[in-house]
Amino acid sequence: MNLTNIATLKRLCKELNIWPSKKLGQNFLINNNILDKIIKAGGLSAQDNVIEIGPGFGVLTMELLKYIKNLIIIEKDKKLAEFLEKEIDGRIKIIINDILKISNFQFPISKQIPNSKFQIPNGKVIAIEVIPELKEFGEKNVAKYNFVKKGTVEFICADGYKGLEEEMPFDKILVSATASEIPLAWKKQLKIGGRIVVPIGQSIFVVEKIDKTQFSEREYFGFSFVPLVKGK
Repeated sequence: MNLTNIATLKRLCKELNIWPSKKLGQNFLINNNILDKIIKAGGLSAQDNVIEIGPGFGVLTMELLKYIKNLIIIEKDKKLAEFLEKEIDGRIKIIINDILKISNFQFPISKQIPNSKFQIPNGKVIAIEVIPELKEFGEKNVAKYNFVKKGTVEFICADGYKGLEEEMPFDKILVSATASEIPLAWKKQLKIGGRIVVPIGQSIFVVEKIDKTQFSEREYFGFSFVPLVKGK
């Protein structure tokens, strides 16, 4: 079954009476090139234990199994979970739940920390926008889901090129507009082991901080974003 085929997905949705929910941000992966890039970016090995959140019909799930040892998938939609149960092998465990409501979930992930436990952290997202109107627009949208009230997300009107030194170090720096370069401020404010994901030109670059002065870099070509605006 080709799960990246639009006709196949439409047929499955009709049979199971499932339609993507905009509210839940549901999407189905239909681009094999993107699928390959996700797999390569994961740096997977045959000894890895992996957790996948929101597998949908399992297009990424089936591909992951070619490279890893074991897989746990967490799916909120009961119909999708039941569909996956018929398709999977013994290396997969399915949890039907909302990932945001699992407070004490533990799963051994050998790739990150051997023989230890992985716990979902209480993280925070700081969104930096230089244009006041866009900052207010984004803040109002995110506030609908109570993330701002809970303190999970904070919006700041500032120059993103400068980062936010008072909140450093950051685990991840994710940029959603095309930068002209990777500012030194971002590298300085990144935690060792952290990653910067940033569009530059027609590519997305993934930069990982190895130590205070060393960084690894991977390039994924074939993307287009609006320019990242610098502050005055």
